[in-house]
Amino acid sequence: MKLGEYGLAFFPQIKLSSDELKSFKLEYGSNEAKFSVTTKFQ
Repeated sequence: MKLGEYGLAFFPQIKLSSDELKSFKLEYGSNEAKFSVTTKFQ
């Protein structure tokens, strides 16, 4: 997380191509997602 102008927090973004989005086979409405973060300190 970084602190931007006016003290607002923002996060780095990942922008996906149309084909990358299609590969997720998302459905209209809510979709579940799981995220993991791997660091060299684990």
